Formats: sequence, structure tokens, C-alpha cells
Amino acid sequence: MPTKGRRVVEGQRHSATADLTDLDVAILGFTAIRRITATESVAEPARVEAEDAEDYVTLIRSRTPLRAGSLLLAESGANEAATRISVLPKRVAAVFISGMQPAEAACTQLKAASLNAPVVISESDLVTAVLAAAAITTLRRHSIRPPQGRIALKSPEVLPRLRPVLRSAGIATVTIVSGHEHGQPSPQQSTSHHDVLIDLAGTAPPSAISARTLAPPCEPFEHVALILPGLLTALCRHRTATLTIDILAACARAVSATAPPSQLLPALTAPLLVPTVTRQVVRALGTQAPLVTGGA
Repeated sequence: MPTKGRRVVEGQRHSATADLTDLDVAILGFTAIRRITATESVAEPARVEAEDAEDYVTLIRSRTPLRAGSLLLAESGANEAATRISVLPKRVAAVFISGMQPAEAACTQLKAASLNAPVVISESDLVTAVLAAAAITTLRRHSIRPPQGRIALKSPEVLPRLRPVLRSAGIATVTIVSGHEHGQPSPQQSTSHHDVLIDLAGTAPPSAISARTLAPPCEPFEHVALILPGLLTALCRHRTATLTIDILAACARAVSATAPPSQLLPALTAPLLVPTVTRQVVRALGTQAPLVTGGA
């Protein structure tokens, strides 16, 4: 899994811009309005989020022919965010939002769709899809086909769409497991009854992490970058109205399919990654399932 630290994306770095008139993709970075401590600079959260948004712009410009630009906004609720998205220039075909919690991002997506705004993609959506891809790859490493795979999911509320994405990707058995306090199963016990444990809480000690235990990345960029260019290429081409569970599952299958036998996930520079994601998403556009807001 990726480690903390700034990442390097090939290609020229572009400054964030408020002029989105001539763009295909808008990157909206949301910085939380919060109390600043005496030891923390008031500009630090905004600076970090601005750098994150710029990294995504650079990624898109270096991996696709799409024109992308970014805006940094104060997080002020799903309604205001969706309204801001709905008044973007007509040319903007897709919006990617970073720095927003999954539940708030889901509400923003639904509200934006009701306003006939461009399709909205969130960081948490793509982290969800890549974790599903890692689960599929892990099953394959153990010669287990997804329909026969058994996935244990801890703290599903962290990424509410992961369970339906896993199911849409063909994994029939996805079980919610609790923590190991008060006699409940430990990570080792969970993996003894399941083929893969996805620990979204990140509470498992290093000694419990194994080849069959997955956890979210320290930073989302490394996961998001595997999917975003190919996904945007497909969505901007077809201008679909919503990002569905089936599309996220298609992304998961594509990422897993391009992972080399010795790796859990493909490299960002893998030559087949972007076209494979694009192709799988285009196929999924004809059989969309509704976007759900919970983990049912």
C-alpha cells in the first residue's frame, strides 16, 4: 500500500485557476472550515488542498487529452457545493471533488444530478474501486474466482459504497465483521473464515496485516490516479449523468486486470491502464445500476 509523502506526477505542473470556461474537467478542492490551533498556520489546510488539486490537474493533463483546471473552495455543505457545480460553464463535462468526506460527497453527487449538473466523481469513490480491485487481485493470487470469494469488511461506514461495488464486481459473499473487543473476532480470525479482510478502520496492528488483509491508503492520490484518467476519458466522451456502482465495479475489474502477477496493483505508468479502464467503463455505461448512498 502507498505511504505518506508528496507524490510526483510526470508532466508540467499548472497553477490552479478560477477560469474554467475552456475546460473539459473541473477539479474542486474542498478545505474544511475548522478551528485553527495555536501551533497551526491558518493557511496550511488551504495550501495542502490546493497542492492536491493541482496534482490531479497535472495527472489528467499528462495522461489524457482533456483540459483540466482547479478551484479551491471552503466546504459549506452539499447543497452549496452542488449549486456551485451546476453553474459551471457548459463545456465542463465532469467534476472531480477532493477533500470532502464520503457522506457529504455522496449528497453532493445526488444534489448535483438533480440540478442537471456535470457528473461528479469523488476521491472516496475511486479509493473504493481500487480497494475492490485489490481484493479481486488477492483472490486471484490464491486461485479463487470472485463468485467463490469470501470478503470480510470491517467498518463499512468509512466507505459506504465498497460493499455494493464488491458485489457488482462479482464477489457474492461480503460479510460485515466487528472489532475484536469483548471476544469478537480478531483480524487473524476474520481471515481464517474469509479469503480477504478489508479493514477500513485501520485499527489492525502491523503484526495482523497479512497478504490477505487490505486497508485504505495513507493518501488517496496513489489510488485515485490509477482510475481517474481512464474514467474521465470515458465519461467525458459519453457525458453520462451519474456515476454508478456498476461503473465503479468496472473500474475495479480493469485495475485488477492490469496488475502484474507479482503486484497487488498496477503501476501508474502501466501502458494498458488508461485504455483498459476506459474500455471497461464504456461497456458499463450500457448496464448502469443506481448509485446508492448506503452500504446495502
